[in-house]
Amino acid sequence: MKKSILLVMIVALAMICIVGSAVAEVSTSTGNMQVNASIAGCQIGITVPADIESWSLNRFDSSENQNYVGNVAVASTCAWTITASDNNAGDDEGHMMTSGSSPVVLTNPVKIYDNVDGQFEELDDPVQIGSGSGNGAVPVYLRQVVDPGDEGSLVYSIIITFTGSTP
Repeated sequence: MKKSILLVMIVALAMICIVGSAVAEVSTSTGNMQVNASIAGCQIGITVPADIESWSLNRFDSSENQNYVGNVAVASTCAWTITASDNNAGDDEGHMMTSGSSPVVLTNPVKIYDNVDGQFEELDDPVQIGSGSGNGAVPVYLRQVVDPGDEGSLVYSIIITFTGSTP
């Protein structure tokens, strides 16, 4: 009987060792991730007026050569300014001209209404045309004086760039 009990104990001990070795050890690993966030400061978005496809200029009455173009729509989270400029360089800055390798240039530069100072300004340098805070709209008026010596029957153009900026 002692042998049986001893045999049962040996078998039980062997089973415990087998079962114990069959259980996998649990392993864990951890890591950290740092998340940094900030709330954006001032932001601005602008929508500019549509292109003017056909502006008929009057050689003899430049007051008729004033054109309301539309509004620069502004969406902003803070104070803003809107400036207008053109892409021409040198002596042609601010002037309408024909396209091609030998462009014909109008004598007088385009003028844009400065809503801040309340007057028309030549577009030969960037002109601040409006300022405000939050959402708003800046009306755009253009004026072109035609000199009696300017060549007629041509198509003149200029590209005006509007820039919205925040402090």
